[in-house]
Amino acid sequence: MAVKVANYEFAGHVSRVVRFFSDLAIEVERRRARRMTRAILTGLTDAQLTDIGVNRLDVFRMR
Repeated sequence: MAVKVANYEFAGHVSRVVRFFSDLAIEVERRRARRMTRAILTGLTDAQLTDIGVNRLDVFRMR
């Protein structure tokens, strides 16, 4: 019985570690996408930004 409990606890820790790295990879990809989007929007003119319903301040506030 004690071995089954130890295996379950070990599996629980492993799954948390895997989930941590999975979440980390997802967050890194989201940040990369935000940086790319912000860079593209920064390159647009004010008229182009207005056409898509965004202004310079919106681009500046992007995180």
